[in-house]
Amino acid sequence: MLKDLTVVLNIIGLGQALILASLLWRSSGNWRTSNRFLAIVLFSFSLVIVNTIVRLSKYKAFFHHFEFLANACVLLIAPSLFLYVKSRLHKLEGSNPRAHYLPFFLYSAMLVLLFLLGPAYKVSLQIWERIGLTFFHLQFGAYLYFIFKHFKQSAGSNSTTDPVAGTNHSWLKRFLTAIALAWFMAFIFFLLKAFAIRLPDALTLNVSLIFVLIVGQMAYKSYRLPSLFQSSYSLSQPDLPNTTQREIEQKLNTVLQKEKIYLDSNLSLHELAKHCQLPARQLSQYLNQHKQVHFFDFINTYRVEHLKTLLACSSNDQYTIHALAERSGFRSISTTYSAFKKVVGKTPAQFKKEQRA
Repeated sequence: MLKDLTVVLNIIGLGQALILASLLWRSSGNWRTSNRFLAIVLFSFSLVIVNTIVRLSKYKAFFHHFEFLANACVLLIAPSLFLYVKSRLHKLEGSNPRAHYLPFFLYSAMLVLLFLLGPAYKVSLQIWERIGLTFFHLQFGAYLYFIFKHFKQSAGSNSTTDPVAGTNHSWLKRFLTAIALAWFMAFIFFLLKAFAIRLPDALTLNVSLIFVLIVGQMAYKSYRLPSLFQSSYSLSQPDLPNTTQREIEQKLNTVLQKEKIYLDSNLSLHELAKHCQLPARQLSQYLNQHKQVHFFDFINTYRVEHLKTLLACSSNDQYTIHALAERSGFRSISTTYSAFKKVVGKTPAQFKKEQRA
């Protein structure tokens, strides 16, 4: 009876994880990057839950090797959570997200190699699996440390509030605390198992389900946040008077076109508001209601135009696109290409080539 209930609960959790992961992956707008990192977390947990269901079924022997795949994918979870938080706190620029997934690729490559070597290496495969699970717990603990370190560094600063929505990130910290507690429980179970202390399957096999329930709620909040903000913002904030709009427009033109403050790669919404001598909330309302644009997209439009000017000038051919992008206020080449293609419809390299044709 307990075994059947466990299977049913895991199937429900699997459905929730797959639906939310699909919604997050397909989401658009300013939250797309962070939502995709969270989608990877849910996809990874989905494979772990599938493995749990298989282990409780009569097809366990037939799908024995699936467990190795599921255990490999857990190495995607902690890095994706970390990158999700960095993206939410707007600290992702200048970093290389792919580097965080290197342990997963190396571990998976070794698994494939041991599979190809055949049954003679079965013991080595099992040892490598235990090494992978040990590394997962060490990795998860380390990433949790850096996640909460980022929150501590952001305490009392502008980055605790989303510059797009003006929403506080305290909800995110609460969910991450719950995830940390769930991981600690899983770590205790892992240590007990390492010392040959047998625990009921109802405990060990449902840990991933607890993770999914917590991450699922966090994912739902993350997915719904933009629309919840937009509806509440439009109801709570009266439209700016025309005179105020014109005043903001004039101040922005002065600061951005004449002073070219957008060339500062560390420019934030609050810094821009300070230079314009405007309340940050009012500037955010103007950008959202009247420009219908994210702050970073708004600033990057000016940076793209500046980069276009530099690329069009043949005297700058001695410089790389990355160097010219830095001179235009961009902090990373990935952000440069993404913003440039969004505004111009082509990459900086394509634009430069057309200018020389």
